[in-house]
Amino acid sequence: MDYYSRDALLEDHLIALAKASFSHTSLLTRLNQFNAKDYGPKVLNAFWKQKNERKDIERIFLEDRFLNFRQLYSALTDEAIENKVAWLIEALGKSTFPLKKEEINNPISSLPFLLQKLGDVFLVEGHDKTLRVHSHLLEKWQDLILVVPPLLIIAGWLTRHCPAPTKGSASYNSLCVTYYTRIQHLLCDSTLPIDNNPFMDHLCRDIGLEETHMHLNGTTEAEKVWVDGLKNHQKIIAGLTHNSSSEGGISTPIGNGVARLLKQEEHALTPKILHNRIIHAAALKSYLLETSENNSFNAQEALSEGDLAWSSRYLKAIRTPAYSNLHITAREAIRLASIIDRLTSKESSSFEGICFFFYVLVRAQFCRLLVQQSNQNGFDQFQYITNNDLREETEKTYTERFRQIERGTQKSISFLEGRFAPKVTPEKNANILYQILRGYSYFLNETPQGKSRDNPKRNFCGASQPPISLKNYLDITKDFEAERSERHTQRRLRLGLTAHFIKKQATNKRKVPTLCRNSNVRCDADRSARALLKILDQTPGLYDLISGIDAASNERHASPEAFAPVFRRMYRKGIKRKTYHVGEDFCHLAAGIRAINEAVFFLDLSSGCRIGHGTAAGLNPQHWWDAVGGRIVQPCEDRLDDLVFAWGTLKEKALLLDRLPLLDEEIKRLASYIWNDTTLTPDLLYRAWKLRYLDPLVQDYHYDDPAIKYDRYYDVDSNLRQEKLLHKKAMNDFPAYQHYLKRHQINKLKKQDYGPLSRSQELIPIRQEDNILTTEILSTLQELTISLLQERHIAIETLPSSNIRISIHKNYADHHITNWLGYGHLTHLPNIVVGSDDPGIFATSLRMEYAHLFRALTMLQTTQPLPHINAEDILKRLCATAQQYRFS
Repeated sequence: MDYYSRDALLEDHLIALAKASFSHTSLLTRLNQFNAKDYGPKVLNAFWKQKNERKDIERIFLEDRFLNFRQLYSALTDEAIENKVAWLIEALGKSTFPLKKEEINNPISSLPFLLQKLGDVFLVEGHDKTLRVHSHLLEKWQDLILVVPPLLIIAGWLTRHCPAPTKGSASYNSLCVTYYTRIQHLLCDSTLPIDNNPFMDHLCRDIGLEETHMHLNGTTEAEKVWVDGLKNHQKIIAGLTHNSSSEGGISTPIGNGVARLLKQEEHALTPKILHNRIIHAAALKSYLLETSENNSFNAQEALSEGDLAWSSRYLKAIRTPAYSNLHITAREAIRLASIIDRLTSKESSSFEGICFFFYVLVRAQFCRLLVQQSNQNGFDQFQYITNNDLREETEKTYTERFRQIERGTQKSISFLEGRFAPKVTPEKNANILYQILRGYSYFLNETPQGKSRDNPKRNFCGASQPPISLKNYLDITKDFEAERSERHTQRRLRLGLTAHFIKKQATNKRKVPTLCRNSNVRCDADRSARALLKILDQTPGLYDLISGIDAASNERHASPEAFAPVFRRMYRKGIKRKTYHVGEDFCHLAAGIRAINEAVFFLDLSSGCRIGHGTAAGLNPQHWWDAVGGRIVQPCEDRLDDLVFAWGTLKEKALLLDRLPLLDEEIKRLASYIWNDTTLTPDLLYRAWKLRYLDPLVQDYHYDDPAIKYDRYYDVDSNLRQEKLLHKKAMNDFPAYQHYLKRHQINKLKKQDYGPLSRSQELIPIRQEDNILTTEILSTLQELTISLLQERHIAIETLPSSNIRISIHKNYADHHITNWLGYGHLTHLPNIVVGSDDPGIFATSLRMEYAHLFRALTMLQTTQPLPHINAEDILKRLCATAQQYRFS
């Protein structure tokens, strides 16, 4: 075996060992046995003194590690797995900074040494003295940090390559200042190091990246939430405790999405158990900090001290004036490095080692609940993380997020188009915009090193003036951004906002809707739009900041038609730039392609607009069928809509006309079954499909439910009249219009006529071998969809890490962007912009998204070279497209 292959094999096995070692959920149950009145070291010490308990932990450690390996390598035999572990232990013993077998197989010593080894393998100091990931290991690193918190690995690297000054040495205080400054510069306000690629440095420095798709909520890195959680555990855990969301279209009664997420991590895990573990972890960390910062510290005396509760001792332990002005990431890295340095020295005790072991297990488990794992595929899994609200308390303020995105002196991003969800009242919208602009103003007032240039409260608003208002903060940010202003900021990042309305699951699904299809979504979105517009009208200059609209969340819960009226309302008020999350998660590939077309037609997307994700327009149809096993189950109505869309699109473009008879026959059969009407034709259904952009709520019909309060009839502006005129125009095609009304149950129907609503939701199995929507038809529909986007000058927002977690991709080289760039089955190539989506949930950043693409494209060039095009040219083109299509 050559050196490189042996080295790569060592990396793979090391990642497996790390994943197995940081996922000891059965050992974590030991913490459940502790008395809730007495947390952490004191109670842990009580049973650690018992020899049989220590032996039991060591036994479970090895057994659990093997079982975790078994899950990672499910196709291998037990003997093969045992050989892997044995080979790894032998290889680590011969490597640079060798690890002994007894160190690896012992819970007391394994994790500190393992963290140091991971740091040695993956991390390096870049030419600009910032911490980097070796570029050839990017994908392996991305896979690793989903399970192992990266700041722990960084701390391990620091103990090897950036050791802290020794106490008692000459000029100790000045050396500490230098050390702290270096750590701050190394980390750049983030727990996620970037790639070590000179071209990416040039791209970020000389061109600047444009972030066109980032949700401000979901941005905060998991370990920053953890650090906050140790101090504010009651508030952090409240989201889990109070959340009763059932998002996800769940029909299996095993609990809501949050409960599912906890059960996936550990079967018996509950919010209460997690809360107790966080308190244990704070106590354990307090003890470890006390021992690491005082070599003469008496462990037994520390355990017997009773003047302060452990929660109070934790706040005392982290209150270190010497580096109190450092960024939160730098402070935490220094603390962790001091602990690991102590544990890998001869002065530490076995008890300190077991305290660190349990602390790290809790920390890793908490962070996994905030980051979508590689085995958690699909949008439902993503939504469980957004619904657990663990980030909610931390993300009430915004300055830290802007620091994280800017990354200190690295300054990768020149423009951020941040997404926020508008609220249902003007007051709540004013508050969220106030908080965003307040955080942005404080960020702009800082140096790249994170130091405030002056006292913001004194300079933003004079002492004799009233408190700072939303309009004040808007003016302040404009002043900071103005190049000729005396206050001109040293920050590179500039902010724009896009309001994204929320897709929600229809109430009374499978029953008669209260008003019409998706009436709850339509009403909520309209109320939010009205409330937002009121604040925009009241605050001069705010229209310049909020330059675009979107609709986000689970696209299977509401189709584009539900947001068409709101998009038109916002457009009439001057917000012209539009995007829409669509074609990301779907039952059938045809449904995803259809949804993209619906977004374009129903929302009237035009030049300068974008499609969010659009995955269905890029996937290879045969690869998609292979990924879903050649079988799916789909509601009857969705199947009918897919067939009607395919039939009408192919007929209009005069393509594959020989396939129309089969489609015609199946459409008539399904339509007759659902609607109990044999007169429905594909042509009539296609024309009715085109009318779904209409707002069914403006029709003059009456209802008897007094609980419904909906005031669209009394709209004083011209919006209602405009919507009714659209209906009047649509009535020219009376048969199609009547079917449109019938589909929405607008007319008063008798009880026996409710059948279509239940029959439309009946599930039918679909197999590839007898599916009339062949891969050829699907490919043709993809080409026509991309052609439509080209004609209208609409770009697609692609989010690599997000797509890999939610879609069918195996890795970055398998991402469908390669098809859009000319490496796959498509001939039409769309305009593309790159975004990071929810960087905290996907453990990424915009620069890392570009870096992953660069590496994937470089690998493709070796096997499928395109003439006169290379990876660098492609990334430059992506940057130029982002500048062209950004909402500003």
